Amino acid sequence: MRHKKFTEPIVCNRDGDLTKKWYVEFYFLKRRFQIWSGKNFGIKQSGNLIENKKERIIYFQNLATILQKKLKSGWSPIPKSETDQELNAEKLILKAIQFKSYTSKENFKNYQDRGGRFIKFLQSKKLANGPIESITKSTITEFLTPYQSHNKNNYIQIIKAIFSVLNEEEFTTYNPTSKIKKVKTSTKIHKVYDLETTIQIIRYTQRYPYLRMLLLLEYYQFVRPSEILRIKTEHIDFDAKKLIIFQKKGIQEKIRILPLHPEIEKELKKLDLSGEYLYKNRKKEWLRANWNRTKVKLGIQEGYTIYGFKHTGVCALYQATKDIYLVSRLYGIASIQTTQIYLRSLGQDLEYLSNRDLPSVL
Repeated sequence: MRHKKFTEPIVCNRDGDLTKKWYVEFYFLKRRFQIWSGKNFGIKQSGNLIENKKERIIYFQNLATILQKKLKSGWSPIPKSETDQELNAEKLILKAIQFKSYTSKENFKNYQDRGGRFIKFLQSKKLANGPIESITKSTITEFLTPYQSHNKNNYIQIIKAIFSVLNEEEFTTYNPTSKIKKVKTSTKIHKVYDLETTIQIIRYTQRYPYLRMLLLLEYYQFVRPSEILRIKTEHIDFDAKKLIIFQKKGIQEKIRILPLHPEIEKELKKLDLSGEYLYKNRKKEWLRANWNRTKVKLGIQEGYTIYGFKHTGVCALYQATKDIYLVSRLYGIASIQTTQIYLRSLGQDLEYLSNRDLPSVL
């Protein structure tokens, strides 16, 4: 929603009570201002000294009109010294991030984390205390340089959103992100495990129960590792046999409600579910360390990744059922055509029933 930079000044006449002080009120950049006298605006007399009700009404209506004209002409009621201090680049970025507090907790935290890193970069370049216009396309490009393409695109999306908020809320018309484009990324194909290797890995990782649980959730529920690490214990409903997954794409988020697979239900009940999250340690370092030990011990070749268990489960389901509609529904793909492309990319030869498959009646 687009908000005005200021609201129309209105006269607050205290219900016509002449014993109380009247004033003109308006909001500017979401701050409330009350003007009690017109002395700073070319009106010599003090309005609250007027004892005639009609004359006092005329005085404050005139003051409201003067303020409206000044605001429309670009006047700011905020003192210049205060403006310079409060509305520097850092403060404006923090204001924009705060506007995202209405989104989900995870999404807001994403804005805080990535926006915070951008502010630290600006501080290191001595740009944080300067005007927002000191942040150029080159500044943002330099900040993005160390990041890989996928992570870089997430930062681009966050920074674009920050400047979009500042434009919509009319804090500034400046936007250096308009010509910054997302980086083209190539899709990484994760190899599919054969059944023998899959069983071998699941058995070996019994010594790493939470890594094993993650691999099983990928295989049986078709859930990404990043989504698994965000599962809260309240998202696991044993009574209804449902699993709630928050699926994230960039900074957008949607909910998938999955039927809880019997094998997953059995394995989950072996774990400690007393905390807020299924995975109390949601950092990926321990996961990579345990996975790397497993790869070395079992001699798993390059190209076979943790993510491959999700694809392995999808392919196993299709091979068992030949039901592309079931795969599409459980995997969370809206389009059957997209599911076909996805399965072919995993090396699956799609098979379809034909009239030759009808049982013989002769």
